[in-house]
Amino acid sequence: MRNLIFLVSFLLLTSCQELDILGLIIPCQYDAEERFHQSMACNERLGDLVLELPHDGYHINVAGDIHVVDKTARLDSFLFLTRQDSLTACNLFLGDIVSVNEAYPLVYERLQEHYRQGGDTVFTIAGNHELYYNGWPLYLKYFGSSIYTVSLRTPEAQDLIICLESTTSTLGKYQNEWLLHVLKEIRPQYRYCIVATHANFFDTDNSNLFGSNPPVNEVLRLTDLFQTYHVDACLQAHDHRAEYLYFKGVRYVQTNPLKMGAEPHGYLQIKADAEDLKIEIVDHLRPRV
Repeated sequence: MRNLIFLVSFLLLTSCQELDILGLIIPCQYDAEERFHQSMACNERLGDLVLELPHDGYHINVAGDIHVVDKTARLDSFLFLTRQDSLTACNLFLGDIVSVNEAYPLVYERLQEHYRQGGDTVFTIAGNHELYYNGWPLYLKYFGSSIYTVSLRTPEAQDLIICLESTTSTLGKYQNEWLLHVLKEIRPQYRYCIVATHANFFDTDNSNLFGSNPPVNEVLRLTDLFQTYHVDACLQAHDHRAEYLYFKGVRYVQTNPLKMGAEPHGYLQIKADAEDLKIEIVDHLRPRV
């Protein structure tokens, strides 16, 4: 009965502009294994992602749950702020970038404008909303891979970002194998290592709605791997609330949403240098939007 009340309330309270209930109920036609291979195909076409940085200290700005429908004021403000920071190396979007398929070209155009104004690269990861309404092919078209690594090379060291796709809870067999290879064979070559994903590995509610939360056994395995191979931080979104956890020597940091109308809203800023890797939860855009 409680689940029925929740579903009815969801239907009544969700904006019609954002809701196509059949699109939510019908699962993505591509499972985790198929999406992995499609992301790998994108990686083969693009080659290695390497950022050559002029100085050892740099910033990474991280946003999640932007949920664009037809307005981009907060997205634009976030990108503007990153362009004003001379230490910005790149930006990360942790999924749920759009809420409707019609928003893909709009977000793509805003990113192109960002680049025309000299903005730094934006790397993206898919969230569960990118799979709704059979949106995965559009994600591939406009953003490309959701499983990849980025190398940041400074004059003194090199750091690694590992992007994971967790849109349907489990990473799947092939992505788990790929991750183990990256951590075991590639990670030792780098100073700092950051994992970025959409789902909150420590979620205990039903926030994935018709999906499910990450399997407990998989979460335990991942946290063991992150500890063993000295992952410095795991960045997460999805739950629309900021959180900073420390587990088995690894920081698990969740960002506030950047969705229009959401409060509190905000993003994460990573500050890396020769001494340390710091992560700040920025609780709102400045000025507020």
